[in-house]
Amino acid sequence: MGIEWFRDLSIVILGFVTTAVLIFTAVLFYRLYRKIKSTLLLVEAASKIAYDTVVLAKEGIKDTVTLVQESIKNTVTLVQDDIRDTVTLVQEAIKPVAPILALIQGIRRGFEGIRKMFEKESNEEGGNSNE
Repeated sequence: MGIEWFRDLSIVILGFVTTAVLIFTAVLFYRLYRKIKSTLLLVEAASKIAYDTVVLAKEGIKDTVTLVQESIKNTVTLVQDDIRDTVTLVQEAIKPVAPILALIQGIRRGFEGIRKMFEKESNEEGGNSNE
């Protein structure tokens, strides 16, 4: 048994070990690939579910906002109509009373003007008697 025999033996052993390591590495990579593939499928399914949920929520929010806007518009229209009707009723109720109120106000201002004239005269006379 010469050195050539040990050289050949070491080459054969190295070949077997290398083959075993390559097979072990290939099996390891295949298992890793399968786990990553299943994980990616789960992530893809989860992202699709999340996307669908977001779309549904967005449509629900859009529908809710549309309903709220329509409700506000209807409420404002009703309030405007009520205010318009109330103003019309008040105007109609005031029409017959307005001339009477204007006459009363004119008479009152006339009396106030006359009263002020007499107060000025009495203040002027009273001012002279105090001195």
